[in-house]
Amino acid sequence: TDKRKARKTIAKAYALNPRPELVPVWLQVHGAQAAQPGAMDQIAIVERLTREQPDHPVSDLAMAEANHRAGLWGVARRHALQALE
Repeated sequence: TDKRKARKTIAKAYALNPRPELVPVWLQVHGAQAAQPGAMDQIAIVERLTREQPDHPVSDLAMAEANHRAGLWGVARRHALQALE
């Protein structure tokens, strides 16, 4: 399907060059808008995107945002601090 192709394209692009602009597009393709409920599901969706580049600062920022939306302040803080290093 078109969504599957879009997901593969975004994942490949992110694996080659993590860009913060790809995260909201990734969430949109998965039907998980940033303002919608289901923040815990968003964490899993963002984890799938960032698994190829888990130590990249953009990945840490994306994970910090997702965890912040889910109310997991400690995890969000840890990812934010890792992004700063």
